[in-house]
Amino acid sequence: MAPAALRRAARRERGDHRSVPRRHHRRPLGKLKALAAALYTSPPTAEELAFWGLTPDDYGHEEVWVWPENADAFFLFRDLATQWRVARGGPTGLDHNVLLLRLDRMRLPDDDRDQLDADVRVMELAALEQMNEEREKRERTARGS
Repeated sequence: MAPAALRRAARRERGDHRSVPRRHHRRPLGKLKALAAALYTSPPTAEELAFWGLTPDDYGHEEVWVWPENADAFFLFRDLATQWRVARGGPTGLDHNVLLLRLDRMRLPDDDRDQLDADVRVMELAALEQMNEEREKRERTARGS
């Protein structure tokens, strides 16, 4: 990230959102989904790596970059990491009461607020898909299949 972008990100971390750009166009959502999935992806186990003749030292961790236009959504989503609603089968979604409260406290213009809300919801669905895949993987491993 460029130094100016880092300064803006640091200000946003502190709650200063004067530099948040207005979004007048929709952008591809793949970057948001990749960020959310990366937060909830487990690295392969030693057994999985051994199947391919690898060791944990051979495994290169995949890097997912936070693009400047996604920084606000990423920081908000990351801050909501403790706000998952959980049922017997696992997480069911974020507590949207907390999400809306956080968005209100940011005092963003309506368009930016709506876009940030939509971005977090996209990330939420991608994270839920990833968490479900991880759970199913653990269940298959436990059953030995």
